[in-house]
Amino acid sequence: EYAALVAARLNTASLEYRKAGGGMSDNLQKVLENLGLALNDCHSIEALVDSFEGSYCKSKMFELFGVLEVVAHVNIGTVFYRLNKVRDALASFESAKEVLEKRSEGFENIFESLYESEVGMNGTGINDEMHPHDDNRFPPRTYLLLVLRLNLSRVSLRVNNPDGAEELCKLIAQEASSSSLQRKCFRNLPPRNFGFHRSNSFSITSSALATASAAYQHDIDRRSKWLCSVAEHYLAGLVREARGEPNDYKSAVNHYNRLLSLARVKLDHRHPHICALLERRGAVLFEQQKLQCSMLSYLACLKILEHQQATGSNVFNKADLARVLYGIARVLH
Repeated sequence: EYAALVAARLNTASLEYRKAGGGMSDNLQKVLENLGLALNDCHSIEALVDSFEGSYCKSKMFELFGVLEVVAHVNIGTVFYRLNKVRDALASFESAKEVLEKRSEGFENIFESLYESEVGMNGTGINDEMHPHDDNRFPPRTYLLLVLRLNLSRVSLRVNNPDGAEELCKLIAQEASSSSLQRKCFRNLPPRNFGFHRSNSFSITSSALATASAAYQHDIDRRSKWLCSVAEHYLAGLVREARGEPNDYKSAVNHYNRLLSLARVKLDHRHPHICALLERRGAVLFEQQKLQCSMLSYLACLKILEHQQATGSNVFNKADLARVLYGIARVLH
């Protein structure tokens, strides 16, 4: 029940965030309020957990709410970044990092021990009423670390620290290639029940829950692969662009082109991510004095932006349109 309360607040904030659309708006303040409530609930419940009897229940509940606390901190940082409060965003991401590092050992074990189906808290069989959690659809630690490093890298660029951003991108690449992100993040849960308590009288429901759990793991896998590509190319391109040397601009364009090729396969051709990539590529091509190519990139970006607005999407706002039109005017000038 405690976890459901915090998760409900996080989900409510997520819906409000989507509803707020692109750019800065007053609606984002409501998102911050919901996330703040979720974070306060995590702290309050963790204090309550300290009074629990039994080391198993206490330790696992403590780690569970640690996961939720990390999610809350990262989401708060994302909203602060959207509000152009970069220092506040950095502080939130650092808080998430602190929680993640402080409880790293527990996070590594929570997805195995929390759903253990053979031995219960009392050393015998598991008791459904006593089990602290019966749903394994929580983000794994490695996925949380991936998201956190990406956000820290983006904020590092905003505070004029391209070296720090590049170092974080290298860590993401090393994690993805050398230690096999998929195997590390998505270890198979106990095949018997995927972490759910099965009952013969509720076999249909149990099967549906198992299917939902498998779909969640697949979605996390898909997101992780895309985020690794973003770190490898988009953020790496931003780092090169920030350094501003001729060879850096050439490298940035190559990075943007590679991610564009991937995005056009995986996403719709009028997806906002493609629009953002085209805008950045147009800016770099302008710096290289490749004006015709820059104009084509900006016009393709403008076409996607106008399509998004024509279909009623609120992903982009007037400031986004003005920025692209300014880029076009700069090329014409």
